[in-house]
Amino acid sequence: MSNDGSSLHPSQLDVSVLEQLARDMDESIVPTVLAMFLDDGQELVAQVELALESADDDALAKVAHKLGGNTATCGQTGLSQILYDCENSIRTGDISKGREHAGAFLALAPAGFESLSNYLDSLKGQSAQNLSLKDKDRR
Repeated sequence: MSNDGSSLHPSQLDVSVLEQLARDMDESIVPTVLAMFLDDGQELVAQVELALESADDDALAKVAHKLGGNTATCGQTGLSQILYDCENSIRTGDISKGREHAGAFLALAPAGFESLSNYLDSLKGQSAQNLSLKDKDRR
């Protein structure tokens, strides 16, 4: 199921990033990190929408930076790249391109968040199954 991310659609989850995250941290913390991102991420998406609607390009670049890092950490490498492109375009003065990237992100974000939510659900299912097996082993 691992994928290096090179052939993924921008809204797809790069599971290899999450596998690496699990190796780098206590594996049991990964679901908590993902759940926190899903909660906080919705607010940050709303901030992208607001900044785009109000043409607040400085705020848009700032939230794109923050959300871009969060999406990268959580395996949303395609969305992260779009957000990086948004921030970079604004910072280099190509405001219309930055806004275009923000619009692309907003169009893809729901599918990206859904794929992450589905992955989190599968982790919870695996965890519950592992607990069930441990209980059977104790009997």
